[in-house]
Amino acid sequence: MTKLLRIMAAIACILMFAIVVGQIYMWEGSKMGRQEFEAQVDDICTQLAQVNRQLEDMEVERIDYLVYKITTCESGRSNDVWGDAGLARGIAQYHRNTFYEHAKQAGLRNADWGNSDHQILLLKWAIWQGIAERHWTRCYRKAVGL
Repeated sequence: MTKLLRIMAAIACILMFAIVVGQIYMWEGSKMGRQEFEAQVDDICTQLAQVNRQLEDMEVERIDYLVYKITTCESGRSNDVWGDAGLARGIAQYHRNTFYEHAKQAGLRNADWGNSDHQILLLKWAIWQGIAERHWTRCYRKAVGL
């Protein structure tokens, strides 16, 4: 189970805990004041927001790491590289058709196949979409340790 899935499972547990606690407090409403209950709910919501921020930060770090590893493997992080018998170009070694297909799907206007920033942006998008392994099979697998 990946780290992200474990964290998501932990969030689900926290939410279930909050629901159970909420039910208990509803049953025990006469023993506990509404303000105290609301303060505890606010505290749980704050903790949940912190966990969500940590998850987002971890996902950004994971994607940046994969981009670094894939581009290092594919081109040595150089944008002046051609591969696959002249079909692949640039830092991410995109094939022309794949690059423009991803640009269209990602909503990137005025995409430039030779622009390293555009290639990196679309590589990040492909990782986020879960399709990077299909296009960068060897380097993706190497990056994730397979």
